[in-house]
Amino acid sequence: MDSDPATDAAAGSPANREAEPGRLDWCARVAVRPMRRMQPGKGCKPYMAPRDVAAEADLVLLGSSLDVGAEENPKRNSCGGPFSHENNRAFITEVRDLRRSAQPIRFFHMSRFELVTARQAALPGFDPQFLVQRAVGTRDPAQFFAADRSPQCQGKRCGWDFGRWETRSSEISLKDLIDRRDAGNSRNAVYYLPRAGSDDRIFGPFAALADLRDRAYRAWRVDLAKRAIELGEYDAVILNHKFDHYFLPGFWLESDRYPTATAYVESKDSVWSAAPQDYGYAEYVAGWHALAADLRRAGVPFAVALTPHPWLSEADDRASSQDERALILQAVQSASTVILDVATTYGRSPDEWKALVGAKGAKVVRVDSRCGFERGKAW
Repeated sequence: MDSDPATDAAAGSPANREAEPGRLDWCARVAVRPMRRMQPGKGCKPYMAPRDVAAEADLVLLGSSLDVGAEENPKRNSCGGPFSHENNRAFITEVRDLRRSAQPIRFFHMSRFELVTARQAALPGFDPQFLVQRAVGTRDPAQFFAADRSPQCQGKRCGWDFGRWETRSSEISLKDLIDRRDAGNSRNAVYYLPRAGSDDRIFGPFAALADLRDRAYRAWRVDLAKRAIELGEYDAVILNHKFDHYFLPGFWLESDRYPTATAYVESKDSVWSAAPQDYGYAEYVAGWHALAADLRRAGVPFAVALTPHPWLSEADDRASSQDERALILQAVQSASTVILDVATTYGRSPDEWKALVGAKGAKVVRVDSRCGFERGKAW
């Protein structure tokens, strides 16, 4: 196992001083999205300048699912943008040039492999057949919000608009990108809705959910990841996961969790537009495990950020023939780096978890999400 003392929150080395409040993140020498997190009340001023990142951080997580090769309209994303791998590379190059420490600084791109944004759907190779379909008998989100009579939608009716979030993502809506390849399929897809504001009445998708079991989809995303590393000069991509959304039922509209627009808004959660058809925890884990294997075979370095939660202890779908815990552990151990959050250790000591996830040679970075940037906001 290759440990990483320079960013290990519990290593105790003088080089691993606790991060200053408001500067580094997770009680480690980690900076999360330093170029896209703005100082409150200071307009578009990032919370850390490149010189500060170069001097203080050993690991930088940056980017988002909005990133594509180059920004075709740089003026559109003036604050924290343009959202492109080219812009990220410029930041990375500046930080590396300013670096004076002999300790290498690494940069990981924060990809969202289970989502397809409008900007990604506009790229060559996208196929609407990649997308998860809503369950039979469920309503599409336009019908759901139009019929809602909960307090959020009283006085002024609620509605659904595909352009709600896409004005900063793509010149073409996700609906049109789907329907021009498969007419009408936009009504059947499952969409990812970001956290809503208390005054929101019009809602819309940030992205659509993809089926990770689809080999063609995984091949397309692996190619995009390879291209991202070339353009952005990242050291790795983050293979994110949403185990909780799939293992714990009801993260969609019209469920017991979110029966109305009011419940969705008050939860301050990101939700899905409908229940997925035949795509639950077992199917998601199988696809996620296959994606990790595909990335590794293609030579794409990837990192996994993990809280030692039930996923490696007892989260197994007994209705399936596979052991989801074993698949997750196998994929985690195959990563080049594991970012291990020890805020919750769930039955084992931090050292025991570190030994387990790093048993096959992964570099383990121990962090603590109880300080600095909240991990839930990062992914």
